[in-house]
Amino acid sequence: MTTTVQRPEPPHTPPDGFHWEAIETDRDKWRLATWHEQRYRVCRNSPVHKCANMVTMATARTATSHGPVPKTWVRWWLYCDEHAYGRWIEHTRILQWRLVADV
Repeated sequence: MTTTVQRPEPPHTPPDGFHWEAIETDRDKWRLATWHEQRYRVCRNSPVHKCANMVTMATARTATSHGPVPKTWVRWWLYCDEHAYGRWIEHTRILQWRLVADV
């Protein structure tokens, strides 16, 4: 399992009075991919195209049925490091950039 990747550069230069800070992603919405999920080696970076990179993380997506008794459930969509929407893994934690005002 990949547990560490090189930290990416922040998306852009921060405006005056702000700086970028690496924070941990919400654990209810993102998690590391399991061994079973990594076997598939298929990243879901769009509904149409799936890349063949190694899966490293998953995000929770909810779906709701519209029958007589509505039902909601969670499905985990798999992503590789390249298509993780700016997130990366460091020491088994999923991190992302956040723009923070200078104090």
